[in-house]
Amino acid sequence: AQRDLLELLNKNSYEKGAWVLHMLRTMLGDRAFFDGIRAYYRQHRLANATTADLRAALEQSAGRPLDWFFQQWLYEPGYPKLRPRWRWDARQHELIVTIEQTQRAAWPTFRLPLTIAVAAGTTTRYDVEMTGRRQVYRLPVATQPTRVTVDPDEAILKEIEL
Repeated sequence: AQRDLLELLNKNSYEKGAWVLHMLRTMLGDRAFFDGIRAYYRQHRLANATTADLRAALEQSAGRPLDWFFQQWLYEPGYPKLRPRWRWDARQHELIVTIEQTQRAAWPTFRLPLTIAVAAGTTTRYDVEMTGRRQVYRLPVATQPTRVTVDPDEAILKEIEL
C-alpha cells in the first residue's frame, strides 16, 4: 500500500506546492503571509493539520477570504496559459492589452491578480485582475510603449504563449 502512495508523488506535487506558497506570499504580502504561517504552526504544532487549517490561518492574518484561491490552485486541474496581445492607441494615449486564457476547456478559468509592466521611456506597472477567459485592459500611457510584460516578477504559475 505504501508503494501506491509514493507513486502519487511526482515533480508536479513539489513544484506546484512551492508555487502555491510563492503566489500566496506575493498576493498577501510578507507580513500577512508570515503571520498566518506562524499562527498555523503555533496552533497545529505536534498535531495533524489540513489544507483548510492553513487557509483559515492565512484568511485570518490577511483579513480576506481565500476560498477561490485554494479552490483553483489546489482542487482544480491545470494552470493558466496566457496569450497577451497589445496595441497602442496614439489618439487616446492608451495601451490596449488583451489577455486570453487558452488552457484546455476542461481546466478552470483562473482568477489572476496580474501586473502589467509598460516600458515607454520609464517603466510603469499596472495591477489588474483577470477573471475571464478573455479580458481587455485600457491603460493610460503618455507615449508609445517599447515593451509590455505580463507578470514581470513571475508571481503567478502560468505559461505565456508568445
